[in-house]
Amino acid sequence: MGILWALNVTVIVPVVGKAFLPAPILATVLLGVPLLGLGLAALVNLVGLLVANPNLGSLAVAVVVIAVSNILPRLGLEFASWAFAYANMAAGGLILAGSVVAARFFLTKQRIILSARRL
Repeated sequence: MGILWALNVTVIVPVVGKAFLPAPILATVLLGVPLLGLGLAALVNLVGLLVANPNLGSLAVAVVVIAVSNILPRLGLEFASWAFAYANMAAGGLILAGSVVAARFFLTKQRIILSARRL
């Protein structure tokens, strides 16, 4: 990302007059993807602690990744648009919020201790 920014500033902007990397793509890369990754990591930890099996946590994330990767392109959004950036950030935020809310209701100290003993 730093190399792309340096190329934009030193070479592309002086010649072309505008940045090569549009702002929606930059927002998706810097905000949407990390938010989606954080949400998926929270989901893996939650499912792994609830069922005491990290493999099932990975399976849950695989299902969510397949669902998100199939739903976002079918919305008919262009990848370099603000709508796609917002949809990507919203998907990550919803997964993260859902994981946090589910952890608040279902995750107890006893489940965490029992999941550590089963491993």
